[in-house]
Amino acid sequence: MKLKGKVAVVTGGGGAIGGASAELFAAQGAKVVVSDFNGRTAQQVVDKIRQAGGEAVLAEADVSKVPETAKIIQAAMDAFGRVDVLFNVAGVELVKSLHEHTEEDYDRVMGVSLKGSFFCAKYAVQQMMKQGSGVIINMGSIAALNGHAQLASYCAAKGALINFTKYLAIEYAPYNIRSNCICPGTIATEMVKRAAAANPDLVEKNVLQHPLGRMGEVREISDVALFLASDEASFITGVSIPVDGGYSAGKVYR
Repeated sequence: MKLKGKVAVVTGGGGAIGGASAELFAAQGAKVVVSDFNGRTAQQVVDKIRQAGGEAVLAEADVSKVPETAKIIQAAMDAFGRVDVLFNVAGVELVKSLHEHTEEDYDRVMGVSLKGSFFCAKYAVQQMMKQGSGVIINMGSIAALNGHAQLASYCAAKGALINFTKYLAIEYAPYNIRSNCICPGTIATEMVKRAAAANPDLVEKNVLQHPLGRMGEVREISDVALFLASDEASFITGVSIPVDGGYSAGKVYR
């Protein structure tokens, strides 16, 4: 029960990684606010947590809209009276090169992947400062550590999140607030599995760039999030942790 008595907020909680993390946090004793733009899938996660004997509430919200980020944190305060962990999972990916991008493309990716995390952190920090403790975990990507063709706005957003994570760690350390970033490689979500079925050669080439020679599993990301959220990581802040099967270590020649 690594999070016993804690209150955790998970954005993107209706998706594969967000949902698995919310369920794992609850199984480890946390009371969880599950937030997502898709209220139906987020409610399914809430229902699973409750059926397993945990406590969870839904906060349906679009994190690209600042007032709705405030609403997510307020939902935690209304339901549980505090915020101990914020896991910013919500994000969108767009496969487009820079010269193909429209302003609308840019605003959508930045709005969800960067702006949403920024303002969720703002409102969470305000409460964490009063408590004198807290943990913020941002969802980066291997595309934040290395350039990735055809992911112009996604690389920009996730790269910014890494430096934002460092900023949070420095600014709020006096309040015992830690901030770290997880940078996954290719993870076997349902979306990726569908892409593999539609274009097996493309996905296979991507997987081969991971020295371990496989995709990661969703639980391999949520396990790292649990560790970072727990007191076991009490002296870790301001870092970005690749969970990528060695992708960021260097080139693979096979």
